[in-house]
Amino acid sequence: MSEQKRIFSDFLHGDILTEAIKNLLSDPADEVRCAVAFWGDGSYDLLKKCESHKTKIICNLQTGGTNPLVIEKLIEEGFSVRQYDTLHAKVYIAEEAIVGSANASINGLGLQGKEQAGWLEAGAFVPVEQAKEWFDMLWAKARPIKDQDIEKAKITFQARKNRRPTRLVPICAFEDENYPLLEWYIDIEADNDLEKIKDFLGISLESAQEKLEKAMEVYGKKDREIKPYTWVLRYKLNEKKEICTDTMPEWECMGGMDYIVKNAREENGKWVDLMFPVDDTPPVPFTVTPEFSEKFFRLLNNREYKYISGDVPKKSSFFNEKRVRLINKFWKEILKT
Repeated sequence: MSEQKRIFSDFLHGDILTEAIKNLLSDPADEVRCAVAFWGDGSYDLLKKCESHKTKIICNLQTGGTNPLVIEKLIEEGFSVRQYDTLHAKVYIAEEAIVGSANASINGLGLQGKEQAGWLEAGAFVPVEQAKEWFDMLWAKARPIKDQDIEKAKITFQARKNRRPTRLVPICAFEDENYPLLEWYIDIEADNDLEKIKDFLGISLESAQEKLEKAMEVYGKKDREIKPYTWVLRYKLNEKKEICTDTMPEWECMGGMDYIVKNAREENGKWVDLMFPVDDTPPVPFTVTPEFSEKFFRLLNNREYKYISGDVPKKSSFFNEKRVRLINKFWKEILKT
């Protein structure tokens, strides 16, 4: 490691950040600590000069951004690895400490290796003793990784990989007709269990209140089967259940079953489950422009698609077979024009 002195918050970006991280881990004299959310192809090479018995790693294994085969290999090679489900930080610690946006050869989007090239990263040197203290606190809370955790992560990782964004295809190309869902919402007063949401997601009350604006109500089996990292384009209805054409649709990337908080909202004397978006949102499929919104609302107001903006059928899922079929037809038509 270079003997060059650093001051607090030396700014790093692009290739400078990459080289700083590599340099930090190239010949560490001290114990290495990495609290880095997502690990993918190339991660092992990053640590090849680190002594495994002197290296501790905390990762986010269960949300689909980490390749479990990489973690499996690190454990086999003797590295100490634990998991923390809400970790989104990227902190590299040896003689110095770097906090940044760069994951270990993966950027939390399901992209690995060369697919990651081109993303602009930034970071900074931070006081190493403070970073070590924070890491040790997190290490004490993190869970060991068992064989069943690896197997579960393989399923989640593959599901996310199948939906991962790529810049090798046009932004409006949805592979295998894997179209986003459409969901409407209405501004209403509801009794939400913020404490339950806060505890489940591991966030503050203030963050829980903010996330409620992006949550999706869950009713039946089909709703619960929504896969992790499913894109939903949400649009607003007014109190008369009419489409609000003056409010542009917004993208949300839903977290699937693992992001469902049960009995989180009370409506009309009944408790409803809520599904929340993922924390590490990938780039949106495409930017919603005023021109697209105009076309979107015009087509959605056609009589043929009225059912999409209709109520939830009794004892059924919101995303039942009929609604999903119409949503897919809607996307085929709007992408042709």
